[in-house]
Parts: sequence; structure tokens; C-alpha cells
Amino acid sequence: MFSVIMPAFNSEQFIEKAISSVLNQTYKNFELIIIDDKSDDGTCNIIEKYLKEDQRIIFHKLNVNSGPANARNLGIKASTGRYIAFIDSDDIWMKDKLEKQLEVFEKEECAVCFTSYIKVFSESNTKKDRIVQSRCSLGFNDMLWLNLIGCSTAAYDTKKCGKALMPSVRHAEDYAMWLSILRDGNEALGILEPLVRYNVRQNSESQGKIMAALGHWRALNLYGSGSKIKTLIHFTYYAIWHIFINKLKI
Repeated sequence: MFSVIMPAFNSEQFIEKAISSVLNQTYKNFELIIIDDKSDDGTCNIIEKYLKEDQRIIFHKLNVNSGPANARNLGIKASTGRYIAFIDSDDIWMKDKLEKQLEVFEKEECAVCFTSYIKVFSESNTKKDRIVQSRCSLGFNDMLWLNLIGCSTAAYDTKKCGKALMPSVRHAEDYAMWLSILRDGNEALGILEPLVRYNVRQNSESQGKIMAALGHWRALNLYGSGSKIKTLIHFTYYAIWHIFINKLKI
């Protein structure tokens, strides 16, 4: 069984489509664990509507806003499935995502499976949607350069790496988790087909890049190679990529 973890905070504009994309999966053996991080809009009302319609949904309300990493970790701890998958409350899965990932897990026996995704700029009139292509496979050394695993595309096998939690590395929690999983010798395999629509929120882009860079630096220091020189080299590459190279693709 898959345990699908969805943190939610003030997501009333998007969460219906996110929930529906999980419930409409061709592979039906899953539980959807939604953790509301103290929303103050209509998010909880929408979740509760779906809660009455599908017994696979498990809903937790937090009394204090504590960030998406803590919400995801609470979901992971409450999960009962072998495979842990993640989706943000403003993203959308293609209907056969879980089915295709299960095929990879069963055939290849990898620890992590991720996919290509479509970057959607729904709140922008100037930027066009584009595909972010996954790699065929990733190891620890590959991930030291860039975070090449989109969180909403990924799932991991608890029989390979236990119930891996997201470390307290603000704005790079998922990256730190992938590093911690892969540095133990595990492998991540990618599905080249884009199976997720990832929504880029306009109001978080500029500030988000700065905070993401700080988080990336902290993750490398905590879970990277251990060499200060190598950490600086890896971070410099990350900065150049996001300031110059990646900007040309948008």
C-alpha cells in the first residue's frame, strides 16, 4: 500500500484538484493522509467534504502552524503503507502515477522512485509551462550538485530505508531527506514521463529562491560529503545553475 502525505495550509484555491488527482489514481490501494497546518481559510471545509466521501482519507488538524516539514513528518509517523509518497496541496498527479511507480519498485527494488513533472505558472501571464525532465537514476554524488527530485513526484520504500523523516532544514527539508537516504548507498530511479503538474506560486518566487538557497546550503553542510571545500564547490554550482542556466529555460 502507498501512504500519500499531503500537508495543507490556506489551500482552498487548489486543494480540491490535488485531492481529486489522488483519489482518481488507477492504482487504488493507498491511504491519503492530509495534515492541515492551521489554515484560516476554507481549506478544512473542503477536506472534510472529501473525508465523508472516501474512507481512505485520514485527516489531522494542527493547533499551531509549524511548517510543511513537520506536517509531513506527522503524516509519515501515522502512515501504515510500505511506500511513502508526497504531494503538495496545490499540485496535481496524472492518474497513473502510483501505478507506474509501483511497477518500478517491484521490478527494480530501488529505495526512491521519482518522475519528470510539468512546471505550471498558473498565476503568470508571461511564463509558459515547461517540462522538468527527470534523470534515469540518481545516487548520492549526483544529488550533491542539485536537488533533482521533485517532492510531489517522489515516493520511497520503507523496507529499504525505514520511515525516513524530513530533517529540520527550513526550505530544503525534502532535499536533506533525499541526501540522508541516498548517502547510505540507496538508489533513486526516475520515470521520464511527466506524471505531476507542479504549480509555481507567483507570490513566493523571488523570496523563495533566496530562502531555498539558504536551505540548500544548510542541507549540504549537514548531510553532504563532509568536506567544507566540496560543500562550497557544490553550492557554487547550485547558485550558478539557478541564477544563470536555469533562468534561461523559463
